[in-house]
Formats: sequence, C-alpha cells, structure tokens
Amino acid sequence: MPDISYPSIPDPAMDLGAVLNTVSRLKETVEMMSGQRGDKRFSFPDTLRSVEAKSATSAARFTEQLTVTANSLEAVVTRTTTLEAQMGDAIASIVEEQTARATADTAMASEITTLTATVDSVSAQIVTESTARANADSALASQITTLTATVSSVNSQLVTESTVRANADTAFAGQLTTVEAKANDATASGQVYLIAESAPSGYSASYGWHLTASGASVGMKAMATGGGLGVIAFFADQFLLVDPSYLGGAPVEVFNYNGVTFNFDVPVTIRHQEIAANGVSNVAQVSGTVAVGVSIDVDLTVRANANVVIIAMIGDTSGTIYLGGFSTSFPARAYPVRVDGGGIGNIYTGDMVVANNYLGGSSYAFYKAVAPSTATFNVTGLSAGTHNFSIENTGSGFIAFSLVVIEHAR
Repeated sequence: MPDISYPSIPDPAMDLGAVLNTVSRLKETVEMMSGQRGDKRFSFPDTLRSVEAKSATSAARFTEQLTVTANSLEAVVTRTTTLEAQMGDAIASIVEEQTARATADTAMASEITTLTATVDSVSAQIVTESTARANADSALASQITTLTATVSSVNSQLVTESTVRANADTAFAGQLTTVEAKANDATASGQVYLIAESAPSGYSASYGWHLTASGASVGMKAMATGGGLGVIAFFADQFLLVDPSYLGGAPVEVFNYNGVTFNFDVPVTIRHQEIAANGVSNVAQVSGTVAVGVSIDVDLTVRANANVVIIAMIGDTSGTIYLGGFSTSFPARAYPVRVDGGGIGNIYTGDMVVANNYLGGSSYAFYKAVAPSTATFNVTGLSAGTHNFSIENTGSGFIAFSLVVIEHAR
C-alpha cells in the first residue's frame, strides 16, 4: 500500500541515495496535492488556509476553505472565509459563504454574509442571503437582509425580502419589509409590502402596510387587478387629521365609523343644488353576520315610480381570515345585491394582509381576510308597495353585512 501520510521533504545531501530520497518525497508531495494518491485532505480541490495570531489577552484568526468538485453530474465550487477577532468578552466576526453550482440544465449561485459583534449579552448582527437560479424554463433571484440588535431580553429586528421570478407564462416581483421591537414583555411590529404578478389566472399589483402594538392594529391596502378593480382599504379605530394652525397642531378626530354610519366630529358643510330635490322620505336598514350562501334582507314600502338608493356595506370580516403565502395573488370578490330576488349589481372587494408571524430565518406566515367595502346603487321606477332588498355572502367564511335602503322624496 502506498504511503499517503503527509510527506516531509528532506534537504538533499551530496550522496546519490539522499538525492533520490529527496526526489521521491517531492514526487509524493506533488501526487498528494494533485489528488493522485486518493487522499483529498491535502489536494488543491479541497484546501484549508488559516492565519492566526494570539497574545495573552486577544486572538485574531483568518480561515479560508475552498472546495472544488467536478464530475459527470455537477460542477461545484464552495468558498468559506472567516475573520474573527476577540479580546476578553468582545468578539467580532465576518463569515462569508459562496457557492456556484452547475448541472446539465441548472445554474445556481448563492452568497451568505454574516457580520456579528458581541460583548457579553449585547450583540448586533447583519445577515445577507443572495440567491440566483436559472434553468431551461425559469429564473429566480432573491435577497434577504436581516438586521438584529439584542441587549439581554430586549430585541429589535429589521428584515427585507426581495424576490423576482419568471417562467414561460408567469412573472412575479415582490418586496416585503418587516420591523419588530421587543422589550418589557411587549412587542410592536410593522410591515410594508409591494407585489406585482402576471399569470394565466390574471394579473394584479398590490401595496400595503400594517402596524401592530399589543392589541392595537392599523393598516392600509391598495390593489389593482386586470379585471378593472381598483381598491384602497383602511382599517383603524380612529381617523385623525392634523392642522398645524388649529389647536396648536394637536390631532383632531374628524369622524368615526360604527359599522353602519359615519359620525362626524367636526362641522360639515354640504353645498349641492340637488339636496332638496333628493330629500329622504323613507328608510330601512338591516345588519347581520352570515355564512356562505346566506343573505341579509330588509323590506321597504315605497310609492309608485320611487327613486331608491341602496347602500351595501361589508363590515367585520374577521370570520374570513385564512393563512396565505407571500407570493400569492389577492383574489377579487363580488357579492350580489338584489331587489325582489333580481340582481342589480355587486359589491366588489378583494383580500388584504391583516397579520403576519415571523417564523425565523426567511420564513413568515401571512394571514389574509376579505377587505371591508361599500357600494351604492340607484334603482328607479319601482311600483308602489313593499319591495325586498338583499345582499348574499357568496365568498368564504362569515361576513358582517349592512344594508341601508333610502327612498328619496320628490
């Protein structure tokens, strides 16, 4: 069996035997480093380099590991470098992992860089993960950056995730930014997202933000779909405006919404020449939470050729919450409004992100629900007598509807 131990190369002497021994050892070294002896520990395809300096109170180290593989299935190059510096309880490090891989039909490149600074229980870290992948019919690029700061049990984090993806008939681009702060057994978080998608099933663009602190939450969602639907939805407990010249710039509650009506807390002036001509003579209203396939309805007795306005509203949609994915589209939804059983139109809306959970690393759980919405319809020419007005839940889960029917005076 050949000697595969790491050979030492003796200095040549002036006799033939010593010269032959030196040449033989030199030959063994070349064979070992080129991988000819079967032991890859010392060959160039798998190398490890380390430089280190130490003192009584500190240490500094640089390491680099390089692995190169090529066979009939794949070609892979992996490089890992580490820079470490330590003095007492203070530790700083930079770790960079790079990989390039190619197969017969796939190419992939990735890089993970981690910067860490720690002193006792205080630490700061930046992690950047970048990936690019392509094959015969698809391409994907993603980047996730995570910033973390920790002091004992106090923690703050910012995560930015960007993804683009394309194949033969689908294109997707999305960006998600999440911030979170934890201290004193309390958590506050915020999220901003921007998504565009085009696929055989449809195309849409959406933008939104969501803020939470303990049990309070507020947010906004804007969405445009290829079907011609454009929606902006807000959810909040109060709506305030700030005028620097009024009350010293203190926030003023302009109005609130109780699920049925808007209540204004400031003087309102309405100037319209048709207000008198369209005064209200009769009103009916109904509200209720119904399951899929169930309607709420109300009767209103009108005069002949009545001019009737119908206000249909989607209120509490917490019964429609479901777990969705970051890269999924936001479906449009339509709920039919009927008069005497005949359809007169739909109240349109879509889904929105209402909450998220950070699962660690680059994983998130997103929760979505139907967005609240309001639609107004005008019906003319009704015969004298009692008519039935209704709205049906044709979506998913339980939805709180409100229906207000108003007969205008003539």
